[in-house]
Amino acid sequence: MRKLVFYLLSVIFVSFSYAQKKESQYQIKTFNTLKERSRVKYNFVPMPSYDPSTKLGLTAMNLFNYYPNKLDTISPASMGGIGLSYTTNNSWFVGLGNTLYLKEDTWRVTTRFIYGRMNQELDLGYENDTDAKRIMSMVTLKALRKIYKRLYMGVGYTFNKVNYEGNDATSQEELEDRNMTGKDGNNGLMYILTEDTRDNVNYPYKGFYVSLKVDQYFAGTQATA
Repeated sequence: MRKLVFYLLSVIFVSFSYAQKKESQYQIKTFNTLKERSRVKYNFVPMPSYDPSTKLGLTAMNLFNYYPNKLDTISPASMGGIGLSYTTNNSWFVGLGNTLYLKEDTWRVTTRFIYGRMNQELDLGYENDTDAKRIMSMVTLKALRKIYKRLYMGVGYTFNKVNYEGNDATSQEELEDRNMTGKDGNNGLMYILTEDTRDNVNYPYKGFYVSLKVDQYFAGTQATA
């Protein structure tokens, strides 16, 4: 009988000690806010696509989440990214972007840059379609400031440039005949008013996002090669 009691007490003691050890380990591994906000989180996102003009394509996105100030526990995680897209008709694009959330989400600053060449057949009214590539450059800059609760106001700048080149001598002549070979571009300002009540700006579960944007473009620019 004494042996049975001793055995039961031993089992209880070992179980209690193991539970205490697990609890101690759990306490050691509790969430460390400063440590987590000091890290840069990386995500790779592949996205297949299909378009009748550019055929099959694959886009590879490299995304980075980080906190510019680890002591700022109000601002959402800032996000940056580098992307590359390529299709089976030899079209390609490269893009860079970054959105900063600063000073307890008082400021939101966004930059975007895209450059690419899209091969496509254009119907310009000739007997055969014109085989050409469209060369595009796009730049966007925006800065918003909180003016009341979740209401933001700001300005931005945008620049776009498009040029066409023929993939053969005949196509080049047809493009020149239609005055499509100049490096045309436009640029202008954006006036932005935004209300954002999302619980998470990158992965929202509830809330809404409403943005009003007014564009003011300047006189177009044109340069010859």
